Amino acid sequence: MRPVATDADGPSFASAAWSLLTLIGAVLLLRAEVRRLRRVDEYPRTLQLEALAFGFAVVVLLTLAAGLLDAAGLGDPRQSLQISFIGGILAWEGALAVKTRRG
Repeated sequence: MRPVATDADGPSFASAAWSLLTLIGAVLLLRAEVRRLRRVDEYPRTLQLEALAFGFAVVVLLTLAAGLLDAAGLGDPRQSLQISFIGGILAWEGALAVKTRRG
């Protein structure tokens, strides 16, 4: 595990601000999804809810696997958290693409 960049008094404000700056993308994604869901009718909302539930299940399973690997002394928890988040988003969007595919 590599050390966090710090100054003499602890973590610097600049490094914390830079880290939190990445949340802007997630907030914009959330805002876009809420606005889109407000404009659609019942059926697309149901499909979105099912896809979100699938994505949530993937996040739970990946986080559980990451916790078990960490307990065994394998892997890096920070990296596992990112993989869980990315896996959940990809599962959500993938499930939504499969459910809304026109065949």
